[in-house]
Amino acid sequence: MTRRGWAVALLALALGFVGLSLGRYPTPPAAVLATLLGGGDAAQQLVILEWRLPRVLAALLLGAALGVSGAILQALSRNPLGSPDLVGIDAGAFAGMLLAGPFPGALLGGALAMLAAQGLAGGAGGLRFVLTGVGLAAMLNAFNSWVLAGAQLEVAAAAAAWAGGTLDGMEPAQLWLLGLALPLLGGALLLQRSLGLLALGDDVARGLGLPVRRARGALLALSAALTILATACAGPIGFVALAAPSLAQLATGGTARQLAPVAAMGALLLVAADLLATHLFAPVRLPVGRVTLACGGAWLLWRLLRR
Repeated sequence: MTRRGWAVALLALALGFVGLSLGRYPTPPAAVLATLLGGGDAAQQLVILEWRLPRVLAALLLGAALGVSGAILQALSRNPLGSPDLVGIDAGAFAGMLLAGPFPGALLGGALAMLAAQGLAGGAGGLRFVLTGVGLAAMLNAFNSWVLAGAQLEVAAAAAAWAGGTLDGMEPAQLWLLGLALPLLGGALLLQRSLGLLALGDDVARGLGLPVRRARGALLALSAALTILATACAGPIGFVALAAPSLAQLATGGTARQLAPVAAMGALLLVAADLLATHLFAPVRLPVGRVTLACGGAWLLWRLLRR
């Protein structure tokens, strides 16, 4: 990773450290550092280690996961709009959650949505895949709204809160689930060369000796798994997967297929969005997914007008 990429990663960590300091019980940076190193009194350990640290770690890991997922899908579809939140993967995960529970349901629903988008597009990439995914996402969102309309009030309220995308309620016991992002991100980095070859076209990749079908399937599975993990943990969070590859390219001067800078940019975007969601209208907390969508809509409009 280049110096600019490391700078993005360090900025994400710095914002995460700020998140550990701010809140209803402000903590000086020196006290935060001492607590992270095993010191601090009982109150500081409770606030920092049990309340704030899981949330910050979730923002870093899930932001990185979403960014890499978006980079893979954009490279394979050869379209900057080929993002998991646009082609229906997170809508499918939400539908699965409504029907079968948070984690197993989200896993199954997101996987089926990815397979459906690929099947309806006939295995094609580019604009056809994106438009197919957008249509599928619209149908799934309509289905989700219909299910919520007929659900009991308590169930609908809980599902609606989760659907907004939130890092509230993250606890130390959930860190094992967040840790699943690490092997998935490692697998994506190992397949980075294959991703670069596929982005050049199937014929070129095949001519260079790449088993195209196997590599494409592995990368699509990784992209779906990263998005599904993020959705299962925090609900649908838009914009990060869409924008992180392009913003990483602008910030580092590299390509959107260099996954380490994209992961750092995704972590930075989600940590920054969570800081805004938590402290912009304190003591009211906004769902972080609503903040990312608001920023993402403005960013997408700017990008379309620029093109």
